[in-house]
Amino acid sequence: MAAQTQGAFAPADLSGEIIVDTQLSWFPRYYGRRAALEAEGVIPKDLVWPEKFTSAEWEENGLRFELRRLRPAEAKGPRKQFESVDWWLLAFRPANQKPWLEREVERRARELAEFIKSQRPDAVRARGEEFKAWYKANRDPAFQAFKARLPLPSAKRRGRPVRSEQEANHV
Repeated sequence: MAAQTQGAFAPADLSGEIIVDTQLSWFPRYYGRRAALEAEGVIPKDLVWPEKFTSAEWEENGLRFELRRLRPAEAKGPRKQFESVDWWLLAFRPANQKPWLEREVERRARELAEFIKSQRPDAVRARGEEFKAWYKANRDPAFQAFKARLPLPSAKRRGRPVRSEQEANHV
């Protein structure tokens, strides 16, 4: 009986499996052992596998591939200890795509330019005019009466429901 219970909780053998991760980019990243990656047919036959923690890169069908060794996520100890571990990362992206850091710098430069533009006197003045118009409309009884006639869904009140005055006095 004990042997059956122990076998039921034994960890699965994932040595021939590939883990696909799509969290960090638009393109999936593949993790696995060399044999599993080769069996999938995603590694060129003539590829020279990288030594230690170097990487191999190639282009094919408009995609740029990178293959490199990784220290397993749960492993502890110095990196040098894992120079021969059979755990690989295969990542790819469009061949003509700029590197992530360059794209990130460009995005932040655009954000900064937009922020600087929003602080100019004419932009500040325009925001002030918008606020004045909103404030005036909120205080206009005719506009509020018009809004009340529109068949709009009512906004739900957040928090606890309001008790009636009678319930509040009897508690």
